Amino acid sequence: MTQEFGHTAWGADWRRLAEPTYLSAPDPRLPKARSLTRRDGVENLIAEPGHISATVAGTGEHQILIELPVWTVAQQRKATRLVTSSATNDDLGDPIHTALGKAGLPPLPALSQMTATCSCLQRTRLCVHLLATCYEMARRCDERPRMALMLRGLAEIVAPTNVSRIPISMIDPRTFYPGGTCCR
Repeated sequence: MTQEFGHTAWGADWRRLAEPTYLSAPDPRLPKARSLTRRDGVENLIAEPGHISATVAGTGEHQILIELPVWTVAQQRKATRLVTSSATNDDLGDPIHTALGKAGLPPLPALSQMTATCSCLQRTRLCVHLLATCYEMARRCDERPRMALMLRGLAEIVAPTNVSRIPISMIDPRTFYPGGTCCR
């Protein structure tokens, strides 16, 4: 079975935040969080070095803020060398993720090094809205692994500048394909 969220090493980091391996019983919040993400409930996501903000719509709108440490200048130089010497094309494969981890430069820091807040009233460390945001980040890092590096401060080697997604429901197949070759 393939993973819906976190099928690459880059996205798996975010999935593991939501689904840590130390859980001894199923977390009842996870299905709701995945459902929110599948239905594009994580909106207005802005990802910048060291900072993620989003609105999660479900039974109301909740503001999410996640802050994570950026690498120091020396760490950024080391990561840049590793990435540029290992990347064979515009894509960043799982071996680069592994090399960064072995060099002491994990693309996603430990949860203890991050702060995450939500405007909801749930009293858990990671509420369902933050979990949904983790799943959305897993999906986005799966699609564009360079986003994980940008979050740690490597903005100069991030090729894709558009980090938004287009939900499939917003695409009209009659106008999507050039020359009108579909759906006549």
